[in-house]
Amino acid sequence: MPTDEENVQYLYLVLTSSGPPVIDFNAVGKALDLKHGAVTKRWSRLKAAMNEGKAAAPSAYEFLWLCVKHSTREKAPDWSFIASKCNTTAGAASKRYSRMKQAFEKGDAVPSSKPTADNGASPAKRKRGPATPKKPKANFQSGENVEDAEDAEDDEDLKPTPKKVRTPAKPRAKVTPKPKGKAKLAKEMGMKEGEKTASVPPTEATTLIKTEAVEGEGEYYDAQEFVDGGEVGDTEGDEEVTQERIETWLDEMV
Repeated sequence: MPTDEENVQYLYLVLTSSGPPVIDFNAVGKALDLKHGAVTKRWSRLKAAMNEGKAAAPSAYEFLWLCVKHSTREKAPDWSFIASKCNTTAGAASKRYSRMKQAFEKGDAVPSSKPTADNGASPAKRKRGPATPKKPKANFQSGENVEDAEDAEDDEDLKPTPKKVRTPAKPRAKVTPKPKGKAKLAKEMGMKEGEKTASVPPTEATTLIKTEAVEGEGEYYDAQEFVDGGEVGDTEGDEEVTQERIETWLDEMV
């Protein structure tokens, strides 16, 4: 199928191969809704472009079709010359013109020049209209259901907020004190471990010993008997011996 450029070249050669054509520019202007002066200027620019070998605009195909339709010639077109320029035969060029004349007589519409990939033009893309906003989904709840739901929400708002109840603290376990060791007991009596301390008067020793229990017997030692029995009396005046006796007794208690 011939391209737009080939169609423009063929129509121009049909018009000019046998001499200057006589074109009814008024009829062409009426078909294109143009004034007479605009049509003649357009024809002049088209002739200059074709003579210089420049590519014509795509709209030239429609314009030349109307010029061929509304023109007269004194001589028949030179089909041999036209065929050599269009790379075809004289018979094929003549038959093509015959089909054009039949279209003129039938009143067929003027073929519009559609841009193709051959002439470098690309068809205009169709613009899309704005997207139709989606309608919100209808709420199928009845009026009564809506009122019931609102009443339920109001009831929930009126309900008192329950107060937080504090969890009672767990009772602390009683700690049983460990039995005092020898060192602590001696410290409470005013003595230090490994050192000699001041002597304890017999009366104070008697009072202290009476308050302590002796293991294994379940009875109390009579400190006074211990003193009166001669243990302390025999060492009267000897404070160091008395102190050693008391410490020995404390060891037996612990």
